[in-house]
Amino acid sequence: CAPATDASVWYELTAAADGAILVDVSASDYSAGVLVGTGNPGSFSLEACGPGAVVFSAVNGQTYTILAFDDQLDGGGNGGTLSITVDVAPPPPTVDVTVDPVGRFNKSGSATISGTVTCSGEVEFTFIDVQLTQRVGRFSVTGFGFVEGFVCDGTTQPWSVEVFGSNGLFKGGRAVAVTFAVACDALSCGEDFAETTVRLRR
Repeated sequence: CAPATDASVWYELTAAADGAILVDVSASDYSAGVLVGTGNPGSFSLEACGPGAVVFSAVNGQTYTILAFDDQLDGGGNGGTLSITVDVAPPPPTVDVTVDPVGRFNKSGSATISGTVTCSGEVEFTFIDVQLTQRVGRFSVTGFGFVEGFVCDGTTQPWSVEVFGSNGLFKGGRAVAVTFAVACDALSCGEDFAETTVRLRR
């Protein structure tokens, strides 16, 4: 999973409980990466791999092999002073999404779905994705919409997504909205999901 594994240093960790573990080598004085695996040399199963730091899901009593290495992303491969920490991972951002029971449609046949989102935690990116399905006559019209960038400061904020049908036009009446709200930090993501019947009105 890495461009190079020079200056390798190997560790073993036996998990004392179930949970997410963070292995961080980002404070090293060279470009370091981490690989986590289970099994035996020559037949490892990959659990996680990446530059700087990784998070993996540990199982109580399972032994994990941790490889810290120089990935040469800084142009060299001679290693240096390794700084490694292994600890319980911080929790991912928390997300809660709601969907309004009434949506809107317009003459062009697109629909606007709205609601609120509440998010807490440090994030690098956030987005809301909506899939909308409506029975129109004998056919089902399906469309998708997407919006990025809600704030993750613990406050409740409004959101709206315009959805364009991929195989027809949305009309007035009932539709089913499947909504995902996702917020990710550098290593993990939190999400919430809602499947809601909405009524589309002009």
